[in-house]
Amino acid sequence: MAKNAVSQEYKDFIQAVNDGNPGSFYIFYGPERYLLEFYLTKLRETLVPEGLDEFNYRRFEGKGLTIPKLIDAVDSLPVFSSRTFIEIHDYDIFSQPSDTTEKLISLFSDLPDYICLVISYDTIEFKPDKRLKSVKSLLSKAKCVEFAHQEEKKVVRWILNHVKSHRKTMSSQDGEYMCMLTGGDMTTLNTEIEKLCTYVSGENITREDIDVCVSPTSQAVTYKLTNAISAGKYDEAADILSQLLDNNEPPHKILFSVSLVMRQLLWAKLCLNEDRPVKYYMDTFGIRFDFQARNLYSAAKRLTLEQCRENVLLCGSAALEMNSTSDYDSVIKELVSKIALSGKVVHL
Repeated sequence: MAKNAVSQEYKDFIQAVNDGNPGSFYIFYGPERYLLEFYLTKLRETLVPEGLDEFNYRRFEGKGLTIPKLIDAVDSLPVFSSRTFIEIHDYDIFSQPSDTTEKLISLFSDLPDYICLVISYDTIEFKPDKRLKSVKSLLSKAKCVEFAHQEEKKVVRWILNHVKSHRKTMSSQDGEYMCMLTGGDMTTLNTEIEKLCTYVSGENITREDIDVCVSPTSQAVTYKLTNAISAGKYDEAADILSQLLDNNEPPHKILFSVSLVMRQLLWAKLCLNEDRPVKYYMDTFGIRFDFQARNLYSAAKRLTLEQCRENVLLCGSAALEMNSTSDYDSVIKELVSKIALSGKVVHL
């Protein structure tokens, strides 16, 4: 599959935490909020003995944080422990006034060994302008740890272990399916697993249970739509399309997703004709989920190369039509009908 790159900084941080000896200054950012919060909690548990939060732990929100407050926290010696843990949320150190920036650079250049300071970018974007000398200087003081979405195999393994902790079982295939439905986001998955395990009274969780309980992302619903089209399940495709439109999913977004999958099917057919492995297909097209790639390959086997090309052209024509009309729903419905009812997808 198309893997998410894990930075060396992330690996070094995990190793340091596991060794019980984290560094002095980190910047946390990235889309996988579950992991970010997990490791913030683990740092607190590692560095702050129970009952000593008042002395050895400081938490600040970026809004209203002043340099004197930060200096006072840094100067606070730990009590009955070797470290003081400072946690700051949504404080953009890269967009401060020049005099504040100079004070931050000075402070971060000489942090005491007993300090572990983490600045977490939560609701604000981590986007430092590395062309600026001040930004380069600030970045040189910190270890920047990105919490990226994890590769599918790791997430599926985590899903199965999480389900097991609730004394339930789930197949690996259904774990992959659940991962695809949620986009592999662990924060979302954590909520959905709790809901699913509460709903299922028996020991084993089935695909039907997942479909009833788990709220799919709009992208996953659109994927179901295109999967139904490519499988020749036209009634199911019509029902899913109606569901998307009833939920006010933007027709332009639906068209984009349908067009993307039709291009993916064309590329899958070309790869099949050239005997390319699934991994090559996923890497070159940036497809994240093994489950999705296998389905696309399976669908492509039922199509001719000319049918794949015609479906892509139909999507292009629909895109042009959307630029000259305001009845977007009709355009997307007509596109799905043309692909399905005109026999563009056949069973071989």
